[in-house]
Amino acid sequence: SAPGATLPPALASYLEREGPVSPFEAAVAANLRKSTAHLILTSVDMDCRLHAVRAAVSGAQAAGRMVSLLHLVIAATARALPAFPRLTTFVHEGALYRHPAVDVAFVVRATDGRLFTPVLRAADRLSLEQIAKASQAAAMRVMRGTVKAEDLDGAAFTISQVPVPGTTRVVALPSYGQSAILGVSAERTSLELVDGTVTAMPVVTFTLTYDHALCDGVYAASFLAALVKDLETRPS
Repeated sequence: SAPGATLPPALASYLEREGPVSPFEAAVAANLRKSTAHLILTSVDMDCRLHAVRAAVSGAQAAGRMVSLLHLVIAATARALPAFPRLTTFVHEGALYRHPAVDVAFVVRATDGRLFTPVLRAADRLSLEQIAKASQAAAMRVMRGTVKAEDLDGAAFTISQVPVPGTTRVVALPSYGQSAILGVSAERTSLELVDGTVTAMPVVTFTLTYDHALCDGVYAASFLAALVKDLETRPS
């Protein structure tokens, strides 16, 4: 059929066909459609001050270890998740399935723009240095095109960071088999009143997208509060 033949005539006249969707894009879309068809998704936000995080990153780098905000968020998330099992539980055909291991995935954007989610297995048992090294190695495999399917499967939870300056909120969608995902915004400066003095404070916003059929807003916000407390007081 002619390009645009199945489009409404009023719309088709404004469009130009570029070609079919790539197999990768089609697979990602199919995964997300399958996931969202089984979930009742909503989200909740919470800001996190980064003064302790920045100190931890600077200290690690001074010691010759490459640690980033993402690595600290992965570590804190892995510590917090066991107390919130509903965020690692999935509903399938009327039955509940829980991920017994704290396998945490994070989003990596390849040089061609494709998104991959390598998984850190049993992340709650890894030190910050181990998380940093494993994350860097996984990201490098994605960039080199050597990542394997088994490196991307079976995560209990995913973290998606969008560090583009000006980004204040990241609402991500969980993959099939997961019921929640954490979006991490870009860092920004917030002015706060501290001991009567206006102080510039580095902050980031966490957005938890979750299945409302499994937990409510109080439960979701309590997880974010635990995550924020960890990062603001003990980011290591």
